[in-house]
Amino acid sequence: MKTLLLICVLALATIPAAAQALPDPPTVQRHSRRAVLLDAAALEIATADTIQTSTWLHQRGRYERDPLARPITALPTPVYAVVSEGLAIGMVAWSRHLRHEGKRWWWVPEVAMLAGNAWGIAVSR
Repeated sequence: MKTLLLICVLALATIPAAAQALPDPPTVQRHSRRAVLLDAAALEIATADTIQTSTWLHQRGRYERDPLARPITALPTPVYAVVSEGLAIGMVAWSRHLRHEGKRWWWVPEVAMLAGNAWGIAVSR
């Protein structure tokens, strides 16, 4: 009985020390409106380009002239959509990583992707 009481006293004595050793909860990082709008615009334009290109390629006699995009557009339509959206999400994630590192040029990859996808939409009409 004395050993059980001793164990309980020792356990209760270590609780305050264990509570002090807990790390602070992580802080939530806020994003600027410009960054969120750029992310949303980049993903929306990428989705629109995927849909437009897929529709355009299914018309008779159409093919992809861009040698870099040709292997991706040759995939079946669902796989092409997943791969192109995955690339867009990866570009946005890389841009966010650059933003959190404090790089002043964090917006360049997303703007380049926006320009390329907008050009793809314009050409495939």
